[in-house]
Amino acid sequence: SYGVLLSDLIMNRLKSFVATNAVLKEYDIGQQRGSAGPGYLWKIHDATQRSRSEAAAVWILDKKAITADKSLSKTQREKLFETLRNGPTQLQKLKHPSVVAVTRTLVETRDVMAFATEPLFASLANVLGKNENIERVPLDLKDYDMLDLEITMGLIQLSSGLDFVHKAELIHGNISPEAIVLNKNFEWRLAGFHFFCHSRYADQAEYYSFPEADITNSLTRAMMPNLNYLAPEYIIEKSRSEKSDMYSLAHVIYACYNKGSPLCDCKGNVLEFQANLERVSRLQPSELVKIPEGLRELVKVMMNAHNSVRPDAVDFGRAPYFDNVEVACLRYLATLHEKTQVNKVQFMKGLPKVIPEMSNRILLKKVLPPLLGELKIKEMQPFVLPNVLLIAEGSSMVEFEQYLYPHLTPLFTVKDPLQVMHILLHKMDVLLTKAPPASIKNEVLPIIYRALDAANATSQLAMSLMPKFVDSIDYTIIKNEIITRVQEAIMKSQDVAVRVNGLVCLGKLLTVMDKWLVKDSLLPFLEQLPFREAGCIMAIIGIYSVILNDPKYGLDAIVVATRILPFISPLMAAESLNSSQTEKVANLVTEMVKYVVNQRIPELQHKEKMKADADKVSAMSQSATDQSEGKFEDLVASGSWFDVSSASKKAAEVDAQAKEAGFIETMAKAGNNLEASEKGSLESKSSKKDGFRNIFGQNKSDESKFGLLSTNQGGNEASIGVGNQMTEKRHSSYTTLAASEPMQNHGMASIQRNSSPESSTSSRVQSPSTMPALHSGTTSSNMIGATQINTTNNSARQNNPSPGNPFGSNSLFSLESTTQSQPTAQSLQPSLFSQPSQPQQSVF
Repeated sequence: SYGVLLSDLIMNRLKSFVATNAVLKEYDIGQQRGSAGPGYLWKIHDATQRSRSEAAAVWILDKKAITADKSLSKTQREKLFETLRNGPTQLQKLKHPSVVAVTRTLVETRDVMAFATEPLFASLANVLGKNENIERVPLDLKDYDMLDLEITMGLIQLSSGLDFVHKAELIHGNISPEAIVLNKNFEWRLAGFHFFCHSRYADQAEYYSFPEADITNSLTRAMMPNLNYLAPEYIIEKSRSEKSDMYSLAHVIYACYNKGSPLCDCKGNVLEFQANLERVSRLQPSELVKIPEGLRELVKVMMNAHNSVRPDAVDFGRAPYFDNVEVACLRYLATLHEKTQVNKVQFMKGLPKVIPEMSNRILLKKVLPPLLGELKIKEMQPFVLPNVLLIAEGSSMVEFEQYLYPHLTPLFTVKDPLQVMHILLHKMDVLLTKAPPASIKNEVLPIIYRALDAANATSQLAMSLMPKFVDSIDYTIIKNEIITRVQEAIMKSQDVAVRVNGLVCLGKLLTVMDKWLVKDSLLPFLEQLPFREAGCIMAIIGIYSVILNDPKYGLDAIVVATRILPFISPLMAAESLNSSQTEKVANLVTEMVKYVVNQRIPELQHKEKMKADADKVSAMSQSATDQSEGKFEDLVASGSWFDVSSASKKAAEVDAQAKEAGFIETMAKAGNNLEASEKGSLESKSSKKDGFRNIFGQNKSDESKFGLLSTNQGGNEASIGVGNQMTEKRHSSYTTLAASEPMQNHGMASIQRNSSPESSTSSRVQSPSTMPALHSGTTSSNMIGATQINTTNNSARQNNPSPGNPFGSNSLFSLESTTQSQPTAQSLQPSLFSQPSQPQQSVF
């Protein structure tokens, strides 16, 4: 928040300057990049020229801050302002690659001075850690660490700039880190000509008087050259020359290799400066240990107190230390625009050997810019593009998108020269992995599509290189675009080489195909190929071999037997194959047959075993059913079925409780019929009793218990009342019969056990008046309960029981009736509710 507030204050202050300064009106001012000049009073800002949208650097000096400092007199302030004007005024007169280029001349108003130059990174002093007069240090500046090669190239550029200045009969007069700036490509540029003078009039130039005490005020120090880098003759002899700048350059070299620390820090005190001169003249090698070995001796010579011993700028640039491949390459690139096309081509062919030896920052900032300039020339594109893409390999995605991709996109659609497309195909993996994801589908992949659709040589190259970068392509695009285009190229081409390369490409692409793509697209495509050239056949054999032996494709034996073998087998007879190739085809056929056998035989054996097991289970189930039926018949025949039928017991109980009222009403009607019957048959009571005894034997308890029996044999009917009180107690007796649990369970069981075979045929009491009550509105349990009641009063049927069913076909307990869990009214009607063929009378 403090940084944001500070930035707002700075911008508000700049806006106050805009109202009066033309430079600030013409440029959009951005963040501060650094500071430079005497006392670091010049602030360097990023800027953009409004009318042309060109990047620039705007230098701004706040005159109010100087005016507000009361430590300087008015004369001193005016002197300081004059010194500060000299720098940009002289700069705009100099045009050289190693001198910072001024794009907008100095404009001075009451509150501010401003001028514009080429875009800058910072001053050398800022790079070395001196951040005076910078409100907020940029992150890239804070993290910047210079490389030895960058320092070496910077020194070469400074020597070139000094050579130009000296030939212009100028002496810089203040070579120091704050007078040197770095542009956006980290190239060193001369600036800070605030204390320059003409060499021709050096004796007449003004010399500054330095105090004999430490200078603590930055404005006071800004009024004179930096004493830490000043040549001794300036103080001792009151003279200066071009060699004085070389002495200052030697101290700059020392500071560069010692993190910005000068060899002698005089603090603006001339006495301290004089004391250090003796130390410099007797400099020990150990004090220069951080300087590269090949440069130490040269630096020591340049620091000599006698200027005649020092080398000039030209000699310095030709030193053996600067004679190496990397430096020579960078120096050649710096003057590439001056070379002939033949020389450029030769240089571009050798450049790939040097690029891997350079750091990525050197490549992006020093090698790439001149190459991009040559990339715009059509004839140079096939020679420059490989080097550009080689630099792209070592760059990050952000760097690629920022520095390289915008310059490569115009080449994606180039058809002439044809080598451009071939080069892009060779480096397609770089483009696919580092291009912006949003641009791959619309800009990068169309290069592959055009190549596959192009002439034979280009399509062959695309298919041969496809496996190299296919892993970087989305699977959907591979399925819908790449494989489809490869197949089309194979089918429509008349060149055998294209067909073979296409089939080989498909074989190599199997690694990214799933089994569904192989089944739905690849196998049908192979089956329709009419080609019988040896190369095509062997490529097809290779594809089938991979599919067969890789379990991930899950090739089905039926598919092999019905589709693949009929296609592969005839290939053994192809006349284009030699003996070795025919043998390979035959081996694949044999392998496929074994594959089918090894897969089908176990499947069939498994099916046969499953069928046998099913048949065995079915037979065992049938046997168990037969045995259970036999056991059931034995159970019923023995009479024990009645003892274990708890379900019938519970059903009868529910039925008796639920239908008690209905049963009483029914029995009342039956009693009326009984009274009528008794009046007409009193004379035959004795014979009826004899019949009763014949039926039940000696079981008098059952007779007295049930109180009623009915017999129907040979058409003779009789009704017997048990005791003289039968008529009066018929309703209560029947109620007891319907509700009594012992009667329903144990009584009937005792009848079956104690009765003779003859007595078991006693007829059931059946009254027409009771049929509606039993037949309507009763559930299965109620039906069973009613069946049990009727069973206790069972009458003998005339039909004889069969051996398989001791109860007879119409018996209530026939096998057909007892095996049904929930009998319906229709199924029970013949045994329960049907009337006998002859009339019967109630036995009540």
